[in-house]
Amino acid sequence: MSLDADIKFNGIILEMFQPVSEVEVKEIITMSPNKPCDLDPLLTWLLKQPLDHILPPRTTAINRSMDESMMPLCLKRVTAIPLLKRCGLDKADMKNYRPISNRPFIS
Repeated sequence: MSLDADIKFNGIILEMFQPVSEVEVKEIITMSPNKPCDLDPLLTWLLKQPLDHILPPRTTAINRSMDESMMPLCLKRVTAIPLLKRCGLDKADMKNYRPISNRPFIS
């Protein structure tokens, strides 16, 4: 089964990839904060509720993504918010901002 990613990775392929286990994925998801993202179809805490049911397909998708060097474009989307680097800087000068990216939880 292929991930059918929109863009194929052309960089250096991981040749020594160690697949992640469901235990590792569960630990990462459980420890992740419940921060919202405008791109999330569900609230993070709702996604964590049926965690044991989504672990097998999620773990398979992660391992397949790494194995095939592909990630679906829909999981690469972010919302970027410009944040002033420090108080007192000229708000009209774009150089005084840094982008803060917020990714969907599932990605």
